Amino acid sequence: MPKVESLKASAGDQRPATPEQPLAALLAALAAGVVVDWLLAPSWAVWLALGFTSLLMWLASARGFARPRISLVLLLLAVVCLGGARRHLHWRLYATDDLGFFTGSMAEPLCLEAIAVSGPQRETRPSPDPLRTIPGGDATRLRVRVVRLRDGRQWRVASGLAVLRVDGHLLGVESGDRLRIFANVNAARSPGNPGVFDFAARSRARRELTRLRAPHPDCVVVSAPASAWSPVTWRHRLRTA
Repeated sequence: MPKVESLKASAGDQRPATPEQPLAALLAALAAGVVVDWLLAPSWAVWLALGFTSLLMWLASARGFARPRISLVLLLLAVVCLGGARRHLHWRLYATDDLGFFTGSMAEPLCLEAIAVSGPQRETRPSPDPLRTIPGGDATRLRVRVVRLRDGRQWRVASGLAVLRVDGHLLGVESGDRLRIFANVNAARSPGNPGVFDFAARSRARRELTRLRAPHPDCVVVSAPASAWSPVTWRHRLRTA
């Protein structure tokens, strides 16, 4: 019968118990950073300076595991700064040539070039509604990334994500294709009545500041097809199949 020996750790070898769910603490710290940025909206420089300082202090305190509790607090503080900076970057920082800065709430005609980020998705005709004055038909929706727009006879560099809605069935377009689009553009509007779903906030969360609507599939022309070896194209073909 094997002998069983009990080992007693000395006072100098004792270590604090490791949390059984460390990822839950990291997730809570990330969520706390998102909430703080949503409520207080500090600048990008504040998040960067606080996060960098927390990391330096964490490295200094964690050296040799002299003060593990302080190290844990500093590490969680750095994760909080990471969550806040990520939310600030996604919600508030856009390129200066973003299409959303040149559009208003009223629809305006525009010619632009964009790259299809997603494949076309068909929308079925809505069911008859007596409150709907204009009957709707079949439509196609896809997400595009703006590359440039036409200003008179010249092309101007532009950027930004947008949702393109085409009346009818848009065929022959795959994810990754470069498109020339003739459509009406307008910014996403906030609801005018309380209690209504805020489509503008949802669009901004997806970094889609503008909406494009083409009245006919012929308004969308493929100027350069996507590469046949692109993984994005293969993913779209697989999902379509």
